[in-house]
Amino acid sequence: MGEFLRNNFSEPISLLFYMVFLIIVAIFHFKKSLKNNSILSCTNLYIIFFYIFIALAPIGYVLFEKNFKYYYNTIFVFSFSLILFIIGSDFIVKNKNNIEVIKDNNVLNFKIIYNNALIFLIIGYIFSFIYLSKNLSYILIDFENNRVSAMSGNGIIIYLSYMIIPATLVLYYCHLHYKRNPMIFLYVLMNIIILLLFGFRARVLDLLVLILIIKNDYKSFRLSKLFNYGILAIIFVSFLQFVRFYISGSNSNTFMQSLFNTICVGSININFIIRYIPLKIPYQYGYTYAINFLQLLPSYSVDMTMWIKNTLNLQFDGGGVAPTILGELYINFGFIGLFLGSFILGIICKSIDNFAKKRDYGIKKIIYFIISFYLARSVYGGIANFIVLELWFIFIILFICNFKLKRGTIK
Repeated sequence: MGEFLRNNFSEPISLLFYMVFLIIVAIFHFKKSLKNNSILSCTNLYIIFFYIFIALAPIGYVLFEKNFKYYYNTIFVFSFSLILFIIGSDFIVKNKNNIEVIKDNNVLNFKIIYNNALIFLIIGYIFSFIYLSKNLSYILIDFENNRVSAMSGNGIIIYLSYMIIPATLVLYYCHLHYKRNPMIFLYVLMNIIILLLFGFRARVLDLLVLILIIKNDYKSFRLSKLFNYGILAIIFVSFLQFVRFYISGSNSNTFMQSLFNTICVGSININFIIRYIPLKIPYQYGYTYAINFLQLLPSYSVDMTMWIKNTLNLQFDGGGVAPTILGELYINFGFIGLFLGSFILGIICKSIDNFAKKRDYGIKKIIYFIISFYLARSVYGGIANFIVLELWFIFIILFICNFKLKRGTIK
């Protein structure tokens, strides 16, 4: 049976059982969760991303008529990981009557915060200009490959440029809660253009989804509307990948191929990782979590995704291998770590949700949104792929919200 599931999961019976399983789990979880949590809570976001970027891959292979050999029991690994995450998220649930909502008595001065955010936005634009003026002409020669090599030795400049993202999130929050300012839409548009010129569509998606989460917190969307936004996001990411390959001169990558890659590439990456580790390299026991910190050093040029690509000697154009959260756990700790880690992540996500509900943090709720979103993004890219960026964004927001140019009482 294991061999059947491993290599022939596209057979009608196995696929039918798998689809029924996914539907039942989704109904069971969301029917219970949506009574007390937003659809965009940390726990729910993780499960939504898990479905899109991991769980739907076997179905995607059938829809796109692809033939691919797996080296592990695909359906078992995906299904058991999902179940363990949900069990972990329910493991620490307390009596909701015992949750005390503590109101934050300090209503932050939006004017000071707005000005601080504007300063950081301008600084981010300056470093973006420095990076692009140095590398843009080189990147455009071979967009798919040179966008990656241009990062070498520029880690600090890139992260300083990325200040435009948290600064814009704060400005957008102020736009909704403090004073309407149509300039915010110009800032968002400029950020999208800059981030696209950097060559990494993921940062554009990060910005737009976080804006959507902030907007939903201000005024909740209907589930049908959020579903439509989700479909548009998948199409948007696939379209950007198609355009990137087109600019690079690759005519073999159609839009449908890009859409297939968006949904299914995560499972392919897990397959490579499980096939070659520990056959070619030993388990890393946590080393991958330090790689992106090392990238900040001038002498260290590869991030975690490129490290995986180079270590496994995989040959393809463009960036590295996004390991997914399951692949990352396996790289470090094997199957035991993969399953135990899924359970622990369920506990962590639900703990973050419970903590966020205990207090009205005002504008600092953006930190909760960032943590929730990047934990969900780790489903595709792994925690190590985002940990430096996430900590950097949190630091910027805390600085923006707490720094005052002059003494005064926060009213």
